[in-house]
Amino acid sequence: MNTYNELENIMNRSIVRILLTFLCLNLLIISCDDNDIPIYEFPITVTLSQHTIDANLTNPFSVEIHLSDMDKFTKMEIYKQDRKGNSLIGTVDKTKFENSTYTFSYRVTEKDDDTFSFSFKVFADSKSTLRTLYVNNKYGLMLSNLTMLSRVTGKSLANETLPNINTTHLLYELSATDLGIIWEIGPGKVGIFFGDSYGGNFVPGDNGGPNNGTDWRANVLAFSENKNLDDGLIFSGMAMDSLNSKRAREIIPRWKYKSFTSIPTSAIEIQGVQYVHFMNWQVFGGEEYFNYSSIYKSTDKGLNWSSCEDLVKFPANSLFGQIGYAKRDGYVYMIGTPIGRKNSARLARFLEKDILNHNQYEYWNGIYKKWMTGSESLATVILDGTVGEMSVMYLEKYQKWLILYFDEQAYAICYRTASELNGEWSKERVLASGNQYPQLYGSYMHPFANNDDTIYFTMSLWWQYNVFFMRANIVELN
Repeated sequence: MNTYNELENIMNRSIVRILLTFLCLNLLIISCDDNDIPIYEFPITVTLSQHTIDANLTNPFSVEIHLSDMDKFTKMEIYKQDRKGNSLIGTVDKTKFENSTYTFSYRVTEKDDDTFSFSFKVFADSKSTLRTLYVNNKYGLMLSNLTMLSRVTGKSLANETLPNINTTHLLYELSATDLGIIWEIGPGKVGIFFGDSYGGNFVPGDNGGPNNGTDWRANVLAFSENKNLDDGLIFSGMAMDSLNSKRAREIIPRWKYKSFTSIPTSAIEIQGVQYVHFMNWQVFGGEEYFNYSSIYKSTDKGLNWSSCEDLVKFPANSLFGQIGYAKRDGYVYMIGTPIGRKNSARLARFLEKDILNHNQYEYWNGIYKKWMTGSESLATVILDGTVGEMSVMYLEKYQKWLILYFDEQAYAICYRTASELNGEWSKERVLASGNQYPQLYGSYMHPFANNDDTIYFTMSLWWQYNVFFMRANIVELN
């Protein structure tokens, strides 16, 4: 028995030595890939002018690869390594070198990872060696220091410390609502459209949403004129019921469909006329059913509204069932998704005068790289993933577009930036997570803060079924 155990111990020690030897060899080989000399002697010296670099916002960066002996050099392969993997992006021969030096240049884009690398694989005398450049990509804009400033609607909860300036449950018989789509009606004045709204003695329930709300209105409209947004989103009034001076009235009716609702998705002012895009769909009484989307307009600064369904009507399966409006250079731009939160976004535009001329809408086609008229099916995806309840604004100070939206899969309010709406958008970044703000959705930016270092926006919380006012700082990464 003792002889057998001794033999077993000897065999185990031998196996360990073999494994250790194998591990050391692997570590030695792996180390060659990170600016080290390979285990064999490479016939020429390869040097980089730098091994790490911080990418610049506006200018491409360069790195020089220098070889000691061009006679033995065969070729150089350049690889880019990021989250997608390792990909060959080019091959360089002797003719591209000048005085034994090759200059590699690259301009980062907002689609690049925060950090990535380039590897330069040099071949000589049937051997190869690697040199690696690590890139810290600080391209674009970042939103930080997120703060909840105030409650916009509803009754404060017990022990809640947020300012409740509007006390809508007392002044407008508005105890529960969501969304809060803000647009500029005119100098110094904005309108704020809310979604399904309720009065009565509303109390948040365990499952969130309207719960025990009564006096259902599909939508209501508030006005605001305060410019110091750090004080909150302060109402100057609401569009009121002509028969009840204390009740905010429904603007876009449900008509005869008592189980249907009409939810605003975006609003805009064009040449003194106010327009709101809305979606009509079934919320009670069976399987969810999408009906259509359309436009209402007001010629008296939001006091009274009329239907434009006879001129512009989007079918139930439209790619622009929900949208975000933005104006620039005589055009109105419309980023849209089908109704819901499970789809990617597309882009359309029209001249301001053609908002009610549906045939003149143009759709951005990324395959042909041009605007095309005709079917909305020509529109290709500009924002992938799941985009819901979007808000888009041009930041004058930074000369960039910013879009906020709810990403259902990420369970977060996310954002992206772009120099052009039909150009390259940055990768998605999280602004507010559901872990921090449970059951969040619906983020809509305030247009007064489009030329500063701060943005302000409304955000809904389903569990309270009310709207809150938020602030975030803009940080330029360059």
